[in-house]
Amino acid sequence: MSYTLDQIADLLHTAPEAVQTLIRAAVAPLRQSTYYHYVMRPRMAAALKSSERHDRVVLLFCSPDDALAFAQQLRSPELPTVRPIQATTALLHLLGDAQIARVIFWDAQPERLPPGLSRETLALLPGARVIERTDLMAQLAI
Repeated sequence: MSYTLDQIADLLHTAPEAVQTLIRAAVAPLRQSTYYHYVMRPRMAAALKSSERHDRVVLLFCSPDDALAFAQQLRSPELPTVRPIQATTALLHLLGDAQIARVIFWDAQPERLPPGLSRETLALLPGARVIERTDLMAQLAI
């Protein structure tokens, strides 16, 4: 689903200007306005566990090649689809979808991923700029 500024403002019961100011401040330190993410088909096991709620982490990369390289380092059995996304759009999704816990913008991707990589340790990698949903919600005082 694609969210608009007005939809997020309505959803969060706040003024569109407040959401716009928040998003502008959050993307200001980023290196670029367009990032790339990879999309893979859900695994059958994941589909069977759909009743379990998992907070999602969205990973965004500076280039399509960086996104593919990351997926390959994870030893993905399939070739993912890579799509561009505006940083502001990613943050609208973060605010609109309660299952997304954080967005990680990678301005410098590590050459090798450390062993034992998890949702918690992704944010600690060099070059990671992390934006947490809870932080944005707190700034809106919701």
